[in-house]
Amino acid sequence: MSGRFERMEIPKSGEDVEKISQEVSKEYHHEEHHHHEEVVSLEDAVATAVHMLSHLEAQLASIAGALREIDSKLSNLSRYLGVLAKLMLLREVKSGELRERLVREIVEALSE
Repeated sequence: MSGRFERMEIPKSGEDVEKISQEVSKEYHHEEHHHHEEVVSLEDAVATAVHMLSHLEAQLASIAGALREIDSKLSNLSRYLGVLAKLMLLREVKSGELRERLVREIVEALSE
């Protein structure tokens, strides 16, 4: 069983069963031995975790900055859409008093 996804062989004799059993056992012990070699000290694990957390902190700060920028752009977009809506309304309104109010609101929104 050299690969993980080979075609399954059906054992035809006790000898075949023994051979497959030995291969599985050998592979299991190899993996178990490999895991034991990867033992890391607690200090190294903590240092690695602290290092990773510092990277996360920097990434979160970057994300927070990007979110502030997006918030600002969305606020501007909302203001401009309001101005556009008032301009469209201004085209339809006949009342001089309402038109003046709309113009004043448009000028205020654009001067912010």
